Amino acid sequence: MDVKEALIQALKQQRVLQNRLTDQEGRNRRNNIRIFGLTEGAEGTSATQFIERLLTTELSLPAESDLQIQRVHRSLMPRPASDKPPRSIVVNFLQYTTKEM
Repeated sequence: MDVKEALIQALKQQRVLQNRLTDQEGRNRRNNIRIFGLTEGAEGTSATQFIERLLTTELSLPAESDLQIQRVHRSLMPRPASDKPPRSIVVNFLQYTTKEM
């Protein structure tokens, strides 16, 4: 195998791996929602409890709803200046069906 053939083979392999990575990233995000516009620090010490209360109230869900939230965090970027929009909040649900409620 000469250098040109090796390069072509490596590029094909790279394309296959890139497609797999894109697929996995999409599958990992399918259980997420993103919430925009909540003031930095509004979630207090427990972001999960804050989001459960917020979603239950704003979506008029029954109080006994089990949202099965796995984790909640602000988007991964530096905290913005006070005159800039707040970072979004990412909510990851255990099941996709909960997101679709």
